[in-house]
Amino acid sequence: MKRLLIILLLVTCGLAREAAAQVAIVTHSSVDVSELDTQKLIDIFVLETKRWSDGDRITPVELKGKSDIKTTFYDYIGRSASEIKRERLRIILAGDGDPPVPAKSTEDALQKISTTPGAIGYLPLQLASNGEVNVIHVIHN
Repeated sequence: MKRLLIILLLVTCGLAREAAAQVAIVTHSSVDVSELDTQKLIDIFVLETKRWSDGDRITPVELKGKSDIKTTFYDYIGRSASEIKRERLRIILAGDGDPPVPAKSTEDALQKISTTPGAIGYLPLQLASNGEVNVIHVIHN
């Protein structure tokens, strides 16, 4: 019996880690994009790219502070949060862009992305799967 409980615990922990590692890159439902490569994501989050192909304004939504979700997203695009922040600051100080919309939590990010036309961000997959936002990519870590 003890052995069965240990196996069940290990399997459960493995599934929880897998679920936590799945991050969705999402947009507002009005954004007509089905995929973005990592360079395009970098350009959006450092504020180099300011408009979608249809001319609508892009509004990045950024989780404040440190989190596994944020780390997974930045690992996926191959940049650290500090690198992105440094590049972003250069553009903001030059007067060529506005900072991303800050989100206090993943729930706050979901609310801001789902209600802001042109918004883009990253969320835990289970939170993004509610149909309020477009999932354009899932990061399996």
